[in-house]
Amino acid sequence: MSNIKNNFSLSAGTTATPANPELNRYRNIQLLDSSRVVLRTAGEHDYIHASHVLGGPFPMICAQGPLDRTINDFWTMVSENNLQLCKNIEEGRRKCADYLPHGKSSDFGHATVARLGKTTATPTNPKLKRTSLSVTMTGRKPMAVTHYQFDGWPDQNVPLDP
Repeated sequence: MSNIKNNFSLSAGTTATPANPELNRYRNIQLLDSSRVVLRTAGEHDYIHASHVLGGPFPMICAQGPLDRTINDFWTMVSENNLQLCKNIEEGRRKCADYLPHGKSSDFGHATVARLGKTTATPTNPKLKRTSLSVTMTGRKPMAVTHYQFDGWPDQNVPLDP
């Protein structure tokens, strides 16, 4: 085993940078610098608590549920990538900010998000919900986003039956 080359950095220094802990939902869950999502069109910073996950037929991003102060960063990341997310309420506790519109559309700072239809379960997994959205970042053209949310991911754990 000692002869296997490891091309991954185990540094998590960016998570602990003085301004960044306030942008994390959980301070005890750190990101590896080598796999963290870097916001390309960021204003104040390029940090969001989200990681690239490689493997399987499609690369994806896993992100902590956004806080009220990070919704704009979250939608910046969505406009640049794709992601998967937790439920907003788990075991009666708010786990992330309401980042999807309750009605037809909502404004979130630099992002306007509009629903293009109802949220539906996917045919292959009733825990996997799909919502079609239109996301318009300030000064940019609207983009179609298909948002997937897996409702079977337990808080601070892994799903037993994906």
